[in-house]
Amino acid sequence: LVLQCCLLNEQRHGIANSKGKRKGCNVVKFLEQAPEPPPLDGIMHACEHLLEVGGLDLIATEPDHILRLTPLGFHLSHMPLDAKVGKCLVVGCILECIEPALTIAASLSHTKSI
Repeated sequence: LVLQCCLLNEQRHGIANSKGKRKGCNVVKFLEQAPEPPPLDGIMHACEHLLEVGGLDLIATEPDHILRLTPLGFHLSHMPLDAKVGKCLVVGCILECIEPALTIAASLSHTKSI
């Protein structure tokens, strides 16, 4: 959801402002406008996870957290999977070892059912 918000923001407002600098998105403020906004800790946890994976860049922390998509985040926003699994697939494609990457991604996304 966080990646989709940043992608929507870039598509609506353009990637760069008049000075050529890339804009960012205040995900919390954007999602607060939803009829049933998600909990704040869930949003912050998702943002931290995406920052660790490299899907988002933190532009500013004052007064609000302003985030923007990285090139990896742009590709992850088009994949309906966990960010770490998606990164595994993207890196596998870049390194031209897609079959091992697919095997790893499949094993990471497999859930145990009892």
